[in-house]
Amino acid sequence: MELDKKFYAEKGYLIFKNFFTAEEMDTILLDVLKVFSIAFTDERKNDFLSLDNLEKTELHLFELFERDSELFIRLGKQCQHLISLWRLSTSKKIENLLLELGLEFPNLSVRPSMFFNSRLLDKVGHYWKLGDHQDWRSSQGSLDSVTLWYPYVDCNVELGALEIIEGSHLEGLYECSDVEYYSKINDELIDESKYESVEMEKGDLLLFNSFLVHRSGTNSTRRVRWSSQLRYNNLLEESFVRRRLPNPYVYKPFEELVEPGPPSKQEIIDYFKTVE
Repeated sequence: MELDKKFYAEKGYLIFKNFFTAEEMDTILLDVLKVFSIAFTDERKNDFLSLDNLEKTELHLFELFERDSELFIRLGKQCQHLISLWRLSTSKKIENLLLELGLEFPNLSVRPSMFFNSRLLDKVGHYWKLGDHQDWRSSQGSLDSVTLWYPYVDCNVELGALEIIEGSHLEGLYECSDVEYYSKINDELIDESKYESVEMEKGDLLLFNSFLVHRSGTNSTRRVRWSSQLRYNNLLEESFVRRRLPNPYVYKPFEELVEPGPPSKQEIIDYFKTVE
């Protein structure tokens, strides 16, 4: 694969058409739907086992979110740990792309992310649509750290295609205000007229430097914008090494049981009696 490194250095991003196959995208999305199907015990469950009528399946998701948002969130968290998603994030195809870009020792900077963005799946108001931000603010990684973003379905402006400001990675780190789980760039620092929408088709890949200013577009439809984000550092980048390779992410379990009533000893014994 031949990269336009000069364009990347000036603009801060690259787009690769048909980088992933339809099979790669469908495998992950079907796994996601399979996770959410666990919430259903009636005939609706079958709708989650195929992509033939994704719009109908999404209606079931909206119903689940309204009926039991806590269960929806728990299932959504499980989607972040899918083997198929992680397998893609560590594929040789992606590793070779990063190496060709110049990341000498590429390494995942944070867990792969699976997104299902819709205003109908958000009771807080900003989970479905992130404002102006730079990914470096949360990762604090190498200067050449990158984000790989891709949709599982065709993503146009109406579905909320990502919006970017070309060349903004060369402006350095912007001042921000915290908005719960991400840092939003202060409004007065952003020139709205510089934003450009990046419409993409299923299988396309958007790669951008982690200093590039970007935000979610507005999903004005009643459909879900299915997408993933992968982030990588270069462990040999000079400034990263000089800063002693910080990792600001904290992963730890709750000290208490999330749900009361753990499996009893007898339940465990009975389970293993069934093992052949």
